[in-house]
Amino acid sequence: MHKITSTKQLTLWIVLGLLFLSFQETHAQVKKVFTPRYDETIKGDVTIIANNMLSADATLPFNGNADNQDSNDRVYVDIDSDPSTFNSSRATLNDPAPSLACKEFVKAYLYWAASDKEAGGVSQNADSWNHNQVKLMLPGSSTYTTVTADEVLYRGRDEHFHNDPYISVKDITSDVVALSNPYGDYQVANVQATYGGLQPHGGGNYGVAGGWQIVFVYQSTELLTRNITIFDGYAHVDNGATTDFEVDGFLSIPTGPVKADIILGSIEGDRVLSGDSFQIKKPDGNWQKISTPLRGQDNFFSSTISIDGAHFMDRLPASTNTLGYDASIFELSNPSNSLIANNQTSTTLRATSGQESYGLYLVGFSIEVYEPSLGALEFTTSPANTTYDPGETATLTMSIENSGNDNIRNLEISTVLPVEVEFNSTEPLPAGVTHTFDSGTRELKFFVEDGYIDTGDTFNIDFNVDVLGQCYFLETACSANFSIQATATFNGEINTTPQTTNSSGTVDECGFGNHDPSIVDINQPDQVNWETGNNDLNVTIACDDADALASAQALEPTTEFCDFTLNKVSGAFVPDPDCEAEGTYTNTWTFTDACGRVSDTFTQVITLIDTTAPSFNETLPADTVAAYDNIPSPETLTAADSCDSNPQVQFQETYIGDETSTTYTIVRTWTAEDCAGNSIEHIQQIFVTENGDPIGLSIDDITVDEDAGKATFTVTHVGEVQGGFTVNYASADGTALAPADYTSITGGLSFSGDHGETKVIEVDIIEDIITEDQEAFSISLSPGTDTPAINVGVGNGTIIDNDASTLSIADIDVNEAIGNATVVVTLTGAVQEAFTIDYASIDGSAIAGDDYNAVSSQINWPANATNGSTQNIIVPINDDNLIEFTENFLVELSNILAAGDISFTDSQANVNILDNDAGVGTGISFDATSVTVDEAAGTADFVVRLNGNVQGGFTVDYTTTDNSAAAPGDYITTSGTLTFTGNDGEFYTISVPVNDDSLIEDTEDFYVDLSNISNILVLNNTP
Repeated sequence: MHKITSTKQLTLWIVLGLLFLSFQETHAQVKKVFTPRYDETIKGDVTIIANNMLSADATLPFNGNADNQDSNDRVYVDIDSDPSTFNSSRATLNDPAPSLACKEFVKAYLYWAASDKEAGGVSQNADSWNHNQVKLMLPGSSTYTTVTADEVLYRGRDEHFHNDPYISVKDITSDVVALSNPYGDYQVANVQATYGGLQPHGGGNYGVAGGWQIVFVYQSTELLTRNITIFDGYAHVDNGATTDFEVDGFLSIPTGPVKADIILGSIEGDRVLSGDSFQIKKPDGNWQKISTPLRGQDNFFSSTISIDGAHFMDRLPASTNTLGYDASIFELSNPSNSLIANNQTSTTLRATSGQESYGLYLVGFSIEVYEPSLGALEFTTSPANTTYDPGETATLTMSIENSGNDNIRNLEISTVLPVEVEFNSTEPLPAGVTHTFDSGTRELKFFVEDGYIDTGDTFNIDFNVDVLGQCYFLETACSANFSIQATATFNGEINTTPQTTNSSGTVDECGFGNHDPSIVDINQPDQVNWETGNNDLNVTIACDDADALASAQALEPTTEFCDFTLNKVSGAFVPDPDCEAEGTYTNTWTFTDACGRVSDTFTQVITLIDTTAPSFNETLPADTVAAYDNIPSPETLTAADSCDSNPQVQFQETYIGDETSTTYTIVRTWTAEDCAGNSIEHIQQIFVTENGDPIGLSIDDITVDEDAGKATFTVTHVGEVQGGFTVNYASADGTALAPADYTSITGGLSFSGDHGETKVIEVDIIEDIITEDQEAFSISLSPGTDTPAINVGVGNGTIIDNDASTLSIADIDVNEAIGNATVVVTLTGAVQEAFTIDYASIDGSAIAGDDYNAVSSQINWPANATNGSTQNIIVPINDDNLIEFTENFLVELSNILAAGDISFTDSQANVNILDNDAGVGTGISFDATSVTVDEAAGTADFVVRLNGNVQGGFTVDYTTTDNSAAAPGDYITTSGTLTFTGNDGEFYTISVPVNDDSLIEDTEDFYVDLSNISNILVLNNTP
């Protein structure tokens, strides 16, 4: 804070005036042409809810007559306590027609609009949210949903237009319709907007404004018919200017009084600034100002949310002055159709300004119309929901009612009969109704004379059709139902516009027709079965009887009724898996009805069999003898069969006695068999003497974990040795060494001599805690007593290491002046072999070359490293004279090259460099803590100076405060922000205007305060 003293010397009259010249374009500023977003003629109406998002207080209503034009302290309205929202407000939708039993919402549009200039000067704007998104909380919910606009109608910021207004719109109909109860609180949050104050791009002061509005269109069978048209766009009105814009697409009645409501939405209209009007161009070409309660003809846009001329107060906060945001629905005074005439579909609107600039984004019309209507035009069976059998007569009913407000003329109702039925007759028709039926086109028409279907008239038209017989639904078309729909064409007596409507097979819960085809259900005939019984066509014949096979293939089954196309699948001959001469032909038949139902499969099986045994072709070998070393080869015999083209001959040789000795008998058997199992056999015996076979031993390899305890080798004998034998064994070192890695062993094994006999050799494995590579040793066999041939004499043993070691690197903090940072790498566990790891520094907020010198190298760890051993990494630290925050860099380990299991538990160290430059003697201060000036000096100057260098620069705010001198009488309140680049000795001057007056008074003083230093390291050395 700074203090100033002023001495009175003379009296001076000062006249201050502010002339604001805003040289703006005064031509029409239609930034987005107004086009219909919704245009329907319904039995219904429209209502709105709305609320503002900027006010004088975040939660309290503002009800004064102030404006938002010259205020720089407007804040966001924010009624919730949700930290994810920066503004929020609420409005309640009440039942607009509580006396009606049933209503439906058919359309709901959410609009939001705001001035959205970038922050600067008095304008504040965090730009923390997308302008095309808001948060919406629906009735019955306690959470927000983020919605994105279907369209941004206009965004001024794209071209830096005036106060940068924007308007977004979202169709929320599906969300509203999905609610079990659409009435209640609608809460909107996060409407992006400027707050504080606003200085437009062309100069001046607009003030800030923003809000949201929901337009609801609803219908009921009990409401009058209205043409409802919602137009949106953006028309901007400059200060002192006029903007004309056209809306084209609504519809007024052809005759009689035109009764219309208008729906509006606008932004930036002020309560106390007059001269703004809303005008309509009359059919005679003249302009008429529009007014309604709360909206005068010369201050129409008055920061008001109103419905039918009254404040809409079911909202929170419920401000009667919404400070720049307008939303309204009101009845248009249209005496003698002077503003909107009959058969009018467009008009031109005008917005004028005397003292302010504003913009319109929403204009809607809800106009009562004369329209004849057949309503739902229900088309049902009689009785309703009747299901018919094929061949039965169905009675259909059309319910005719003129539910409109105009008499129907020239009514014709036509329908084309579906193919599932034939026209039978009509029931007695009501008076004035006749019909025709064209058998060629199948079109049935009804004609109603004028005068028989005036407003409120009702009657039914009944006619009969014959449902086709069951074979149609089985052979030609599968129809579990048929659909039928009628089309009515007509016009009104007053409203002569031709109209067309379709009949309704169903109506919704409020009685509105869905104008969908009427569905008449038909009992689908049951599926047809086979008349021919199962197995009736199955036959068994000899495999060589061709005539019997042809007769069997010509057989065919029959159906119970109707004439279906049979689908025969003639199966190929499938030989018996064990006999190709025998087998079956399997033929199948199916038929498919019109419903796609496939019949049961009818199956015929034709079986071929063979009963004759084959015979040998060659001379059969006789019994004989042979020496043990000269055994003759078996002869090859073949056979033939009457059905089987390839009978099989099987050969088998067996022995009587021990075929490994020198005396035994060979028994050779040939068996010829056809595929049917018919067989013949021949046996030959060969007598053999004197024989001997070799024997042998082998030992296997084994792999074990270091902690297995034992390694077990298996020695296997192939052959037979009478009386048994022994074999010797001994271990031998490889990379595994005894006794450190295993226990050496020698010994012998005794075998009984049987074929396939095995013995085991067990070796003790020594477990250690050293990380190492896998190691190997071996067991060798050598002859013992009566040892047979040793075919595999060496068994290799592999020991897999089960130990692991880890590396870690520790974080450190160092002073900037330390010179070198020492980073320690620690080994946990013992490692047998030497190994290496790579390391490298990585920039964080500290930058290599400026704050430290980058390092990148390799650590070579020696062999036989012990648990807890360490290696150091040295990183040079660079000292500077900058005041700066603590900075950091990383040292990262990578790429372990080692024999054995070594891994990182922490591969990255964080090194914090602690700054040593800030402290006493640095920071900002005034060159003089007290400045004395004469009252006539004009200004008092204060010099703010920086001692020390500050990295990245900083800002500091300043402002004046009263003491005995008071602003604005003695001096002009001055505030702002100083921006320092961060150089030692840098200074800036704050000039405060001093007012000279003619009063004789004591010396007066005021203060200049410094605050909000953006860098917390910079000291504020002011008193």
